[in-house]
Amino acid sequence: MRKLFILSVMTALAAGTAFAAGPPAASFAGYLRLLYENHPELKALSAERDAKNQVPAQEYSLPNPQLTLGVMDLPTDTLSFNQEDMTQKVVGLSQAFPAPGKRELRRKTAEADVEMSEAMVGEKRLELAEQARLAFYELKYLLKSRETVLKNKDVLHGFIESALTKYSAGMGVQQDVLAAQMEFSRTAEVQIMLEQEIATATSNLNVWAGLPADTDWSRPEIDALPSMEADEAKIAETAVAKRPLFRQMGAALRKSGDMLQLARKEILPDYSVSLSYGIRENGAMPRSNMISAEVMLDLPLYRRTKQDKMVAQSVLMEEKARLDVESEKLKLRREVAEQLQMQKKDERLLTLYDAGLLPQARQAVEAAFSSYRVNKVDFRWLIMNQAALLDYQLQRHKVEYELLATRTRLLKISGGDETEVKNEN
Repeated sequence: MRKLFILSVMTALAAGTAFAAGPPAASFAGYLRLLYENHPELKALSAERDAKNQVPAQEYSLPNPQLTLGVMDLPTDTLSFNQEDMTQKVVGLSQAFPAPGKRELRRKTAEADVEMSEAMVGEKRLELAEQARLAFYELKYLLKSRETVLKNKDVLHGFIESALTKYSAGMGVQQDVLAAQMEFSRTAEVQIMLEQEIATATSNLNVWAGLPADTDWSRPEIDALPSMEADEAKIAETAVAKRPLFRQMGAALRKSGDMLQLARKEILPDYSVSLSYGIRENGAMPRSNMISAEVMLDLPLYRRTKQDKMVAQSVLMEEKARLDVESEKLKLRREVAEQLQMQKKDERLLTLYDAGLLPQARQAVEAAFSSYRVNKVDFRWLIMNQAALLDYQLQRHKVEYELLATRTRLLKISGGDETEVKNEN
C-alpha cells in the first residue's frame, strides 16, 4: 500500500514537470533581438528620439514672414480711392530676425535633446539586456534545482525500498519507513515550489518578447559571464566613457551651457524688417505710388526682472547638471565596489561547495548507507545526511546564480557589450 502511494505521488509530480511541446525558445542573442523589436517602452523612446530629431532644423529656421494687405487713408464719406492724395492700397512684407547667435544656440540645444534621447534608448537597451540575462540565468538555476530535486527523489525512493524490504523481513522498524516518506514528501514540496517558479519565469520571458505561451524553455541557451576584473577604478572609467547614461548626462551638461549663453544673448534685441508698397489712383493730377520701410527692435526695459533672472536661472541649472554628473560618478564607484565584493564572496563560496562541502556530504551519505545496510547506523542518520546533501546542492545552484547575477549587474554598470547598446530602433 505504501509503495502504491509513493509511486502515485511520483507519477503525479513527474506529469507536472513536462513542458508544453511548443516551438523552441531562441538563444539569448536571438531573444534579445526579439525583445528590442517588441518592447513597447523601448519603441516609445525610439519614437521620441526620432521626433526630437526633427527639432534642430525648426529651431534654426527663421520665423515665417508676414504678408500685409490693406488700405490706408480711405475717406469714409465717399469711400473713393482717387479723392485724397494719401489714399493707398498697400501690400507689405515683414520678416522677424532673432539677435545674432540665437538661432545657432537654439539649434545646438535641440541637438543636445536628440543626443539625450539617443542615450536614453541605449540605456533602456542596457536595462532590457540586464533583465533578460538575469531571467535566463534564473531559469537555468531553477531548472538545475529541479533536476537535482528529481535525482534526490530517486535516491530517496531507493532508500524507501530498502527500508520497506528490511521492515518486511522484520529487520527494520516502521519509523524508518515513515521518516523516508516524510523526507520524500518534503522534497516533493520543494519540487512543487520550483515548478511554480519555473512557470512564472517562462511566462515573464514569453510576455516580454511577445513569444507564444507554449514556447519550449527546457533548454535556455546562454553562456556564463566570466569573472570581471577586480579593478574598481578601471571599471568606473570604462563606464563613464561607454555608458549611455553618462552620454545623456554629458549632453544635458552641454545643453545647460548653451542655454546659459542663450540667456546672456537675450539682452540683445530681436528685430523685424518690413517693406510695403502703396498704390495710389490718379485724381485731378497724376499721383505716384509710395514705398515704406521700417525696422522694429525689442527694447529690454525689464532686464532686471527678466533677462538677468534668466541668466541667474541658467547659471544654477548648469551647476546642477555638473553636480549631477559628479554625483552619478560617486554612485557608480559605490555600486562597482559593492558588486566586486559580492563577486569575490560568491566565487569563494563556490570553491567551498565544490572542493569541500559537496564532496564531504556525498561521502557522508555513502558511508551512512553502507553502514545502514549492515545495521551499524540508524536509518534516520542516513536520511539526515541525504537531506543535508540536497540542501548543499540547492544552495550551490543559488550561489552560482547569484554570482552570474552579480556579473550581469557589473556588465550593465560598465556599459554592456556592443550588441546591447547599439541603436537599431
